[in-house]
Amino acid sequence: MSFIRQPLLKPEVEEQLKDELSQLWLMGMKGKDIAQELQFGIEGTDYEKLKPHYVYYYRQKFAEDEPDLFPRRNKPPFAKDESRYKHPPEELGIMEPEEFIETLDEKLPLIDTFYAKRARSFLIVLFYTPLRSSEIYERTIEDFEITKTKITIHLLRKKKRHKPTDKDEPIDIPRAFPLVDEVVDWLEGEEWKKKKVNRKGEVTFNLRPWAISHDTARNYVKDVFENAYPHWFRFNFLTTEANYPETTIAELKSKSRLTLSALEKYVMAPKVVERKLDRRRIKRFKDRGLIK
Repeated sequence: MSFIRQPLLKPEVEEQLKDELSQLWLMGMKGKDIAQELQFGIEGTDYEKLKPHYVYYYRQKFAEDEPDLFPRRNKPPFAKDESRYKHPPEELGIMEPEEFIETLDEKLPLIDTFYAKRARSFLIVLFYTPLRSSEIYERTIEDFEITKTKITIHLLRKKKRHKPTDKDEPIDIPRAFPLVDEVVDWLEGEEWKKKKVNRKGEVTFNLRPWAISHDTARNYVKDVFENAYPHWFRFNFLTTEANYPETTIAELKSKSRLTLSALEKYVMAPKVVERKLDRRRIKRFKDRGLIK
């Protein structure tokens, strides 16, 4: 009698692990810390069957198809001359709304196709929120609340140890923002509601407005913003808002649901803020006649 070893994770859970593991791996986090962060071996979690050292097995497995997301570490993860990303957030800098809209309209014009509508609406949500890409595309239609003034996305943020009693951590997108009505049109439309018939003849409907994978989300970004990646938009959102003097730490923590130490890692201060400082100094020197 032969036995077929059953996989430890269901396909959808393994895809989720791929997304979460890649983000932490690219941040330079050690294997044992990743296992602790993702709660490997903790009863009641998605990864309760996994032992801490399985981090390296899955890293190797996923790297076969996505080597850029799981690079080998030949140097210490936080060596000064090593980038955590192929194009570090500081290198990409900040993208203001004007540039986002101009680039989106140029590279992916709004035309009456399924791809254009789904990709554009996804990118708009990605730009206007500090959410992870998976926190967007894993949402079902019941997680969205649309009013005359805003879109509210109901969810519990990832990378946090939630209890069954934890409350909703919603985030709002004002409808006054440019292009947001495209998101409303997509959510209220019928195109994404694909009908399926299983072997028993039962009819089911897709409940996810963006029923895509991590790879598709990344391709959506790269098709429009060549060197960017979904997680960079999180850096962009938090850095942009942190640079406004009127923005408070309490507001950033409330919007992102991140701790202060986590916020500090996301704000691209070293180069981006330095460049802004230099530009203001140049203007000041010109006003004083020190620079012609």
